[in-house]
Amino acid sequence: MTGNLLEHAVSGADGWSSGGAVVSVEAPANGWTAVPPASGYAFAFTSDAGTLSVKSSGEYSFVSNADSVKTDTPLSFTFTVQDGDGDKVSNTLNLTVHDVTLSPITVGEGSGGATVYEAQLSGGTDAQASGALSAWTPVSLPEGQSLVPGEYKGAHGTFTVEQRADGGYQYRYALASALSTDGDRLQDADTYTLTVHDTAGNTGVVTLTVDIVDDASQGGGSDQHFDGRFPHDRESAGACGIRG
Repeated sequence: MTGNLLEHAVSGADGWSSGGAVVSVEAPANGWTAVPPASGYAFAFTSDAGTLSVKSSGEYSFVSNADSVKTDTPLSFTFTVQDGDGDKVSNTLNLTVHDVTLSPITVGEGSGGATVYEAQLSGGTDAQASGALSAWTPVSLPEGQSLVPGEYKGAHGTFTVEQRADGGYQYRYALASALSTDGDRLQDADTYTLTVHDTAGNTGVVTLTVDIVDDASQGGGSDQHFDGRFPHDRESAGACGIRG
């Protein structure tokens, strides 16, 4: 952000000092350090929260650091101005660095997200020429946030994120190989955590989950009924009419 310390100041009849109205700036005591100012500036201070640069003419620039605060953080800088005959007066510049922590987003498992079927692999019960692919699933991000498109390898396959023509994002998943069935488990998942960015460089996470439905065989049940006699007794009774 930018502004001017003299916006509401009045110099009086003598005007401002010929060397520049702002003759000193003091930063907050905790965590701030004076640093060599960039060209055209007379004062500069930096901290984890950001950097303040001030010109002797009163113009200032404050650049916050991404992911620097977790709550709204007020800052107060004291500056002194001088008029043409040496009179000085001090005032304060109050700034607030607002928390812009990006909220985590989860897309996928249990929310109508991507699903891939092992049966569609080559040799599966529903083998597809294209292999086991999920449908493209949209990722709804708040305005101003972005993802890095690309391919990501997971435990069971390859995950692809792409940006659509309308600026939004979507993902799909290609299963690489069959799952190894563990007991009665007929479903697994691949989960990916990607970093999202906003225009100020702040970061957050989006978790994308793909449900993988196992193509494991299932054994059929069989009910057998016995009348208490050995099989050979039962067979004999049926064949010869002998009662045991």
